[in-house]
Amino acid sequence: SVPPIGRDLLAHPEGLPHTRGWGRFIHECKDFRELTAETGDVFILHPFMLHAPSQNPSGRIRFMNNKVVSLNKPMQFNRPDGDYTALEASILQAL
Repeated sequence: SVPPIGRDLLAHPEGLPHTRGWGRFIHECKDFRELTAETGDVFILHPFMLHAPSQNPSGRIRFMNNKVVSLNKPMQFNRPDGDYTALEASILQAL
């Protein structure tokens, strides 16, 4: 989902509302993965990665936290020295 969301954001340099529905891009995705975990496992996903809940047939309580992480500085996609952050580089590669 990184490429289609990146392209959509690129097409709207003025910004988009945080309430925008990103799920409509699921039809452009081709590679789907299921993640399973053990107690204490942590997954860090790209901020443009679509994700969805799954069924919980075990009946055991599961916890998920979609912690909002703020960047220290705005992303910069035109660095003269090419010294991009890992996040910037992944978005540029997807585009």
